[in-house]
Amino acid sequence: MTLEDGVFCGPSVVFTNVLTPRATIDRRGAFNSTLIRENTALGANSTIVCGITVGRSAFVGAGAVLTRDVPDHGLVLGVPAGVVSWVRLRSSAGSSGGRALCRRVPGLRIPVRATGRRPHPRTARPADGNGHRLASAPGE
Repeated sequence: MTLEDGVFCGPSVVFTNVLTPRATIDRRGAFNSTLIRENTALGANSTIVCGITVGRSAFVGAGAVLTRDVPDHGLVLGVPAGVVSWVRLRSSAGSSGGRALCRRVPGLRIPVRATGRRPHPRTARPADGNGHRLASAPGE
């Protein structure tokens, strides 16, 4: 495994080294290399399956499972991880003050909110998988 300069690994990031691990079979000859390119951020609890390359300045969301290569500047989320946006960096002289900026992929819909629940079609409040509204949170 190779981590280039400026790579951030969040807490509990997991890197695998064999595609088909077995306890009783010696797989040391089957190790696959993984390359994490410069200035990439790997979110907490993300899992990187061996043999892939994560492109420059990519951003891997927390809990994502990478099973294939990630392009340069890709923002990937989910299990298995997929590109949902693109990250672009601006210099400190730019309007963003040196922060990373993301833009949506045209035509891409992300139907599940961060809570893992779809919003109710009429109220936009969280709903269960059948479209029924969930109880309001205290104070709402």
